[in-house]
Amino acid sequence: MIKLEQLQPGKVYRLQSRNLECGVWNGKDGFVGIRTKFGRRFLDMEIHWDLSETFGTAQALEPLGAIPESFSLDISLGTECGNCHKPVNYVKRPAEQEGASGEWLHDDDGSPNCSVPVQGDKTRRPVRWRFRTMRSLQNYKSTIADDTW
Repeated sequence: MIKLEQLQPGKVYRLQSRNLECGVWNGKDGFVGIRTKFGRRFLDMEIHWDLSETFGTAQALEPLGAIPESFSLDISLGTECGNCHKPVNYVKRPAEQEGASGEWLHDDDGSPNCSVPVQGDKTRRPVRWRFRTMRSLQNYKSTIADDTW
């Protein structure tokens, strides 16, 4: 096993963990990897055992390689406008206003999402989720020998 202080940010490690076979050390508190649950694959993070007695579920067994620095290890997918691809957030309206309970607004200038009507049910999710990091990790995985995963 590799000690906590020996882990290097951006390095891929084979893990002993609850849900991940391997993961990238994020340099702070855990490993980011691809998890499969109910047939779906998504990025997830597991906290290092030495950092939390309650929630720590992973430790590194051996190094496998490294990912490029350009890969984001943020497991929050964020949302983007389906038209211009700029980041957007759902903003609730004050309770006294009638109609929809909120709208998707661009982060940079607060303008409405330009790909769909502003009014509507927020559960329709009128935006596309970003999976670029997950795709990048999957592509990286395919470049390593199959027996390491």
